Amino acid sequence: MEFMDLNTKAGFLGGTLCSVICNISFDDILFTVIMASIGASVSYVVSKFLNFVFRYFRNDKSCPHPELRKGNSDLPRGRGEKEVSK
Repeated sequence: MEFMDLNTKAGFLGGTLCSVICNISFDDILFTVIMASIGASVSYVVSKFLNFVFRYFRNDKSCPHPELRKGNSDLPRGRGEKEVSK
């Protein structure tokens, strides 16, 4: 009886996959790839820009927020940033 249940499940999954694969067009796949690459690129650029902005304010002596200035040991440092000797 278990063998029949396995065959039924395999037939159901195989039929579902075949019907899904037949209905997905090349245009949909291409659109998904293009949108994923645009999203990844925008995410990378925004993260680099925000990293630059935060580092700028951390190094700026006229920054109105002293906790953002470089040298405050209470704040976690970013990757690759060395500890500042006082």
